[in-house]
Amino acid sequence: MTVQPDAATESPKAQADRLFELFCTPEPLSEAAQKGMTRVAERLSAAEPLRIPFQGGELQAYRFAGSGRGTVVLLHGWTGQAAVMTFFVESLVSEGFDVVALDFPGHGRSDGESLHVALGVAALHALHAVTG
Repeated sequence: MTVQPDAATESPKAQADRLFELFCTPEPLSEAAQKGMTRVAERLSAAEPLRIPFQGGELQAYRFAGSGRGTVVLLHGWTGQAAVMTFFVESLVSEGFDVVALDFPGHGRSDGESLHVALGVAALHALHAVTG
C-alpha cells in the first residue's frame, strides 16, 4: 500500500516531482492485455533482436531486413510494445523497406520504469546511433 504524502506539508516542488513521476510511469498491463501481447510478440521471431545501451540499461529493438529501399522506424504508444507494431512489418518489407521496431524505456523488453518526451527523444537518438 502506498502512503500518500500530506499535501499541506509537502513542498510544491516535492508535489510536482511526485506527480511528474506518477504521470510518466506506465501502468502494468492487465492479464488480458498481456496475453494478447504474447500472441503478437511471436511475430518478432522473424527479426534480428538489438540490445542498445541506454542510460545505465538497455533498450530492446528489432530489425526486419528488406531490400534496402530505406528504413522505417515503428514506434508504439503509451503502455505499448514493439510487438504491437509488427502488423505493419510484412507489407513494408515486401515493398523493400528495412523496418526497425523499438520498445521505449519502461515498455516491452526495454529497461526502465518511466517514459517522458525527453527520454523518448534520447531513446531515438540511441537507436539511430546503433542503426544509422
